[in-house]
Parts: sequence; C-alpha cells; structure tokens
Amino acid sequence: MSALPVIIVKSQDVPLNFADVGKDVRDFLEKEFPVAQEKLEFKARSLDNVQFNITGTRDAKTDAISADFKAVHAFPRGVTLTQKWSTDNILTGEISVADSLVRGLTLGTEVVSNNSLRKYNAKITAAYQQQYINNKMTVDLARGPLISNEFLVGKAGVFAGADVGYDVKNSAVYKYDLAATLRRPDYSMSLMVKRQLNLFNMYYNHRVAEDVVANANIQWDKSIVSDKSNSILMEFGAKYRAMEGLYKAKVDSLGRVGLSFQRPILPRVVLTVGCRIDTRNLDVSGRQLGLTLSFI
Repeated sequence: MSALPVIIVKSQDVPLNFADVGKDVRDFLEKEFPVAQEKLEFKARSLDNVQFNITGTRDAKTDAISADFKAVHAFPRGVTLTQKWSTDNILTGEISVADSLVRGLTLGTEVVSNNSLRKYNAKITAAYQQQYINNKMTVDLARGPLISNEFLVGKAGVFAGADVGYDVKNSAVYKYDLAATLRRPDYSMSLMVKRQLNLFNMYYNHRVAEDVVANANIQWDKSIVSDKSNSILMEFGAKYRAMEGLYKAKVDSLGRVGLSFQRPILPRVVLTVGCRIDTRNLDVSGRQLGLTLSFI
C-alpha cells in the first residue's frame, strides 16, 4: 500500500485574520509607546500548561488605577478555556474547540457579564482557516442579534476580503468594511477601509535590515469636511535593536513625536520607558511620560 501524499501548505498561501490586516503597524504606533501611564505586567505559565496574565495600570492624568486578570487553560483535543476579570467587575468566559470536527475549523462561545451595570452578552463564533481562505462568522446574541462575517481570500501573499454585519432585528446592514494586503518576507502593504467606507488606512511595514524595522500609516477620514479639521493623518515610525536594548521613535503630521526605549534589567524582567512631545505645545502639558515594567 502506497503512503498518503504529504500536502505542504505554504505560509504565503494562508490568509491572516481580517482583523489582523495592518495589525503589526497599528500595534507599533499605538501600543509600544507607554505615555501618561505607569503599567505593570506579569506573565507566567504553570506546570499544567495554564497561562496567567496580570496587568495593572495607573493613569497619570486621573490617578485612576485599573487591573486585568486573564487565565488561559489549554486542554487536549484543541479545547481552550479563557477567563478574564477586570477591576470594572467585568467577567468574561470563553471556550473554543479547534480542529476537532474539521481541520482548520474553530468553534467558540464567549459570555460577558458586567456585574456593575447588570448587563450580559453572549457571542458564538465559527472560524475556518485553510489554504487560500480565512473566514470567521460571529453571532452577537444580546444585541439584535447581530450577525457578522469577515473573510480574506488569496494566495502567494496577496489577499483581499470584507467584513459585513447584519442586524436581524432591524433587518439592516450595520457595517461593511474592506481590506487588501500584500505580504512579502521583508515587507507588507495593507489597505483597510472601515466605518461604512469612510475611513481609509494604508499600512506599510518594512524590515530594512536585520535590526531595523520601519512602519507607516496614512489615514484619510472621508467624513471630515470642515476646513478647520485635517482629514488626513500621517504617522511614521521605526525601531532599532541594539546590544543595550530596543530603540523606538515615531512622528505624525500633527507634530507629535514619540520616543521609547526598552531593555531587560533582570532575567525575565523588561523595562520600557516612553514619552510623547507635542512640538506645537512645548510647555508641561505638551510633554507626557510613561513606563511599563513586564515580568515575562
């Protein structure tokens, strides 16, 4: 009896999630610069393969302190249980099953309980990812219900797709977004059109060298028609990994400059300091500092 053929799926032929189009650029420009806050992160994994994440944040403007706790339990047969609890008294429980019924199919259920406001929500998801296609359907039971479906299709690093949402109660389409992306080993370009085709974002990520990465985002808000408001926002940033740590810098078309430096100070302990300077307002209110201490 001859052996079954081995099917090799190239990573360039497997689309990413629709929501992850341009995510590498967004994460760099929005999340990697701690500003106007002090943040403490703790990550650990138990012997029975439970991942714990604890995050505490103090807002420098309001002195408000918030915290989040997250635990991810991985079980056999692709079953994952995720639990979250925040200081806003919001409890979230999620269970998913991957590759159990069909290879590439993930079924999930999420229940959210806002105990302070006595509000509850539940969602059911079905995601299917294979060569040339990535599709995810979500049913929001508490609102509407709302049914949304997002997908990307393509091959060889070129993908396009859409995200469409339908309100069953009102019999109306409440959202429709488009996306296209080109991914190569050293760079990627993506276009995301959201808010009923009113908000355009062009993302660019380029690994210039082994230790240098450049990012750019150009945003056009078609709904802004006022002469006093600029409908186009441009952001550019780069990070450089040196022996002593990771240097990051960004600047946007509004004259705001962000700087950040990250380095390990102890084994499994990473310190990140950042600042943002408004070049149009150089007094105290135009300068903001922040830091993050991570235990990983």
